[in-house]
Amino acid sequence: MRGAALSGIATENLERSSGVESRTLASWERAWRDGKAEVSSRDVLVIDEAGMVGSRQLARILTKLHEAGAKAVLIGDAEQLQPIEAGAAFRAIAERTGYQELTSIRRQQAEWQREASRDFARGDAGAALDRYQEHGAIRFAASRERAKGDLIRDWSDQRAAQPEKISLILAHTQADVGELNQRARGALKRLGGLGPEVRVETWREVTRDDGSVAIECGDRLFAPGDRVMFLKNDRALGVKNGSLGSIASVTPDSMRVALDGRESREVRFAPGEYGSVEYGYAATIHKAQGATADRVFALATPGMDRHLAYVGMTRHREEARLYTGHDDFKNFEALRDRLSRARAKDSTLDYSRRRGLELATQLTRQRKEREAPKKRRTVREPIEVFKEAQREFISVAGRFDLDPDANKRSAALRQEMKLAADEISKSTGLMREADRAGIANQVKSLLREEERALGKDRGVENER
Repeated sequence: MRGAALSGIATENLERSSGVESRTLASWERAWRDGKAEVSSRDVLVIDEAGMVGSRQLARILTKLHEAGAKAVLIGDAEQLQPIEAGAAFRAIAERTGYQELTSIRRQQAEWQREASRDFARGDAGAALDRYQEHGAIRFAASRERAKGDLIRDWSDQRAAQPEKISLILAHTQADVGELNQRARGALKRLGGLGPEVRVETWREVTRDDGSVAIECGDRLFAPGDRVMFLKNDRALGVKNGSLGSIASVTPDSMRVALDGRESREVRFAPGEYGSVEYGYAATIHKAQGATADRVFALATPGMDRHLAYVGMTRHREEARLYTGHDDFKNFEALRDRLSRARAKDSTLDYSRRRGLELATQLTRQRKEREAPKKRRTVREPIEVFKEAQREFISVAGRFDLDPDANKRSAALRQEMKLAADEISKSTGLMREADRAGIANQVKSLLREEERALGKDRGVENER
């Protein structure tokens, strides 16, 4: 058995928690191509954070395993961060083959936080944020700049009170992360938490728009006590892209870092040989998927959606706080609406029915249904009807201005969803299935809408 993931930090966490040799998917592909690793029918490859893997890459990996007769186990959450590359292969596979689901939450310690994490997992970011709002964990300031100031002040106070706790600052954009890193380091320096500073040359690989790789050089002031993040996988050094640690000692020619983790381990390297290090007080939410900290201080900005909110607000064990400014969000309701947006990526299979690729399968199924004696509908049928109609409804809704038939089709799909929701509501078993499928809130919303419409109709009849 071997492990794999898209990012280095995810492979590190997988290997540490399971004891299974793990590499990035890119590393496995390179090893297979260069003949440095083989795949046999006895192999099992566990792919963690599979929801972040693009369709093309996952297709290459699964094809390789299929040809060798090996087995793949995909682990992930389609509600978390979406693939950077095209497609949503993990979601498409899960929807068509079925899946086993883990519902227990082990990371968060408080029960209300575990409930919020379940809300996020079901796609109900609004309910999750309501819980954090009720417990005073969402902090508004007059502006984003002041929100950053409040965040750093609270982070600094918590760190001074409990320096043994691991805290992580999260933001959506690299620009905000860079500023928060500088502010956090400045606060730590003022409190006397840093030793003598040394200027160290750094460098990192940057992918250009045309796909070519360039080396970006610079320098940083580092000191004992600084938090750092490694930005490049290095097997010899034993670090991954995203590994965090604290500087134990530093000179212009040498740096010694105590890595985070249950097993205390130090690495020593020459910056001239490994220069891909950056301040590690703050990180992007993308970089943090798979990471765990005792406390998280997150900055909310308008570019975020429910997938980013889900990851950002579930990295902590003990506490998570969300900071934002009124110049970004007028009030909590505006924040709640924006961070509840779904921006799940599509798969080509989502459109295959419209292109006729599943026509033969549908005709066969319909023929068998006509020929077979009528049976009681299976538990999953109305759930699938609802999900398929919802998926197409979202696609059609974006074509109102271009397609004159889109409005008509949208109304028909909405009626399909209402009928399916009505059938689901008649059975507690179906409602539980809808909850597991992440559509229970949408079902309830349609039912409430129907009840309000009926109430209005009764009111009109009474007036007559």
